[in-house]
Amino acid sequence: MVITFGLTGHNGRMSIMVPRADGLNKRWTTSETLTALHTLSVASLSKALWTVGDNANACIQVVSHVISEIPVISANYVNPSLSFLVRYWHDQTDDVMHSARSIFISAVDRLSYQQCLDLAASWGMFLSKSVDKKSKSLAVLVLGILGSEKADSLDPVLSKRVANAILEIIFHESNVQLRIAAIELLGKGFQTWFKYITDVSGVVLKLFKLSVITEPKALALCSHHALMIIGTLEPMQFLQALGNKIRNPTPSSPTKNSGSGSSSSSTTTEEMTPMEQSKALVTISALVKKHPASLLSSSSSTTTEEMTPMEQSKALVTISALVKKHPASLLSSLPILVEAIVRSLDPHVPYLRNACLKAATNLVHELVLRFPMVAFHQESQRLAVGDKKGPLYIYDLISATRWYTLEGHKAQVSALAFSGDGKILASYAIAESRVALWKISNSFFGILGASSSCYKAVVVSPTHRAITTALLLEATKMQWIGPRDFLLIRTWEEEATRISI
Repeated sequence: MVITFGLTGHNGRMSIMVPRADGLNKRWTTSETLTALHTLSVASLSKALWTVGDNANACIQVVSHVISEIPVISANYVNPSLSFLVRYWHDQTDDVMHSARSIFISAVDRLSYQQCLDLAASWGMFLSKSVDKKSKSLAVLVLGILGSEKADSLDPVLSKRVANAILEIIFHESNVQLRIAAIELLGKGFQTWFKYITDVSGVVLKLFKLSVITEPKALALCSHHALMIIGTLEPMQFLQALGNKIRNPTPSSPTKNSGSGSSSSSTTTEEMTPMEQSKALVTISALVKKHPASLLSSSSSTTTEEMTPMEQSKALVTISALVKKHPASLLSSLPILVEAIVRSLDPHVPYLRNACLKAATNLVHELVLRFPMVAFHQESQRLAVGDKKGPLYIYDLISATRWYTLEGHKAQVSALAFSGDGKILASYAIAESRVALWKISNSFFGILGASSSCYKAVVVSPTHRAITTALLLEATKMQWIGPRDFLLIRTWEEEATRISI
């Protein structure tokens, strides 16, 4: 019995390999398309047989042989067609998709630096407006993969064109599979594309909007994964984009159950008179005439869109996911993160607070769990966070306000802990070898600016270790063991330091 194999192409057409046609070696030396087809067929079939019986080891050897060994040992070997393989980058069959990716990346890895430059230049010509959509889409994928895998293969001008083309697909493409591929390439090669993206916040918000859709799930999952990558590499941009949208929606948003007079002090609710509106249109018209280009980039921007309360709740869930996966990337941005939580709990906007309460509570729990420089006192609902420059910020989550700003440390605050009654806050800065104790007022006058001073400072033994992110997150902790006693726990010491007030 002879086994053959093939692939179903567009419109249900099948490509079938005929065994032993003109000798086995001809399959690798005839054309780029034939090499790609044969390699993809063998690899996909082998992957499909991995789970059948005891074939795993044999199948792994076959895949390794056709992808890595044959290109080296076969005389006159013709590299596989990248344009053929890229069509299967997001194939619905996982075995085909993973095989196509492995073959593509292996083929690119075998290219010299000059060959990569030539490849980029040849595909770069297909990014012009005169090229048909299909060819341009293939070029974006090939160059996007090349830029993600070998960033130095693309010069700055071409990198910018590819980055813009990827964003164009993400924002406007109707083909879901192509959109998913573009989002994946944006995340995977974000360090390459970042410098050419003028509106990172807009991109983050677009990905967030896509990540919370219910269908298609693959698009939502891919968008979420790209968000996590961007949040890890550019946490400040990530938090500013999502965090700044967590706020009281504009007057055009639903204000059900918002209470009367809650926006009376806002200046954004002032209405223009008909005459003023007419003059505004004249002013805009003059700007269009004089500087039309200045308005071009804002026409498709998503940064002006307001989030619904439910979307704001999901934004907190997205931030929480980043906290769980990559807490180290957010260390320097903790105050911005906490400000977003506080805004979501504004009691003057009850429908927003109600929508975000569960997500905000879970996020506070994650912060306290993963950052020793964040502390929460349950009974008083006070949340404290240490800034990288030394100040401490204390928030009241009931009124959603910043209650105190405590200035005493000059270096990164390493650990915080409230006493049992919430009236004392202990802080430790590893770089200063110093513990500070602060009296915290429970009166309303705290919000009016009443100062809370450091009433006691304790010098502890210094550490000669390098102060790394890992040391800040994992090596220090403070724990109260009584009304007037607490422990400073440092993992490099055999015993914790007991401090009494």
